Amino acid sequence: AGTTYDHGVGAHSWSVVRVPVSTSCTTFIADIGIDDTAGNNGSVTFQVWGNSTMLYESPKLTGSMDKVHIEIPLNGAAELALTVTDAGDDHAWDHGSWGDPKVVCLE
Repeated sequence: AGTTYDHGVGAHSWSVVRVPVSTSCTTFIADIGIDDTAGNNGSVTFQVWGNSTMLYESPKLTGSMDKVHIEIPLNGAAELALTVTDAGDDHAWDHGSWGDPKVVCLE
């Protein structure tokens, strides 16, 4: 919806980005949505996995929707898997964006 970020991860469905984290990290924060290059097209779901446990799954997001801000407790996970799915339909225009992703740690 026109928001730009200095940092982020763009991924086409199906994708998984794995990130090792310290077990002292407490929260994953990001804005999620369909990249503006898709216009009103595309539909995805975002998942955040800690080790092998799903910590979060978004509702189906489309290119006509605004971004969603998430703050997900990590529950001591040592690895995050940031997943973009095709929301159960085809993967055309499924350009998911993780805007300004951050991991908050106690260290």
